[in-house]
Amino acid sequence: MRASPWVALGLLMPAAPAAAGDFGPADQVHVAYNRTAERIDSASRMTPGKCEDRAARYCDYTVTGSLAVVATSPPRALGKAQIITLIYAKGSDIDAFIGAIGLAMATWSPFTTAEQRGAALKALTGTPQRRAVLAGVEYRLSTSPETGVVLTLVPTEG
Repeated sequence: MRASPWVALGLLMPAAPAAAGDFGPADQVHVAYNRTAERIDSASRMTPGKCEDRAARYCDYTVTGSLAVVATSPPRALGKAQIITLIYAKGSDIDAFIGAIGLAMATWSPFTTAEQRGAALKALTGTPQRRAVLAGVEYRLSTSPETGVVLTLVPTEG
């Protein structure tokens, strides 16, 4: 039986040490996300799409539940993702979006407790700033008619 999408907000121990705010190469962010999903027995998976090089490198992904994800690597980052954006648009699954937020926190802020991740989710959804910093990653939630609900992850260091 698969775990609830909410389980990622529970206590998870990382499989291997990770640097705070290190998303890895823009074309490989799905590897860490899927590893976390497998570890907690979540059905959510991130599937790679294509990467484009323009003013920056943009790699797109799809997450189970019709969520769009974009990993961005500016030229100065030498291929490492510096921004990850999860997009909940019309037709997406809200439980999948909440689950993806939990998986993102468990993946890229791995040395945090259930209480810390819960407080971060509460700050995202229950405060006017819609912002939380969790172990080296800033999570920002925004809305617009054009894009829907957007969660942006950026490292707070380096």
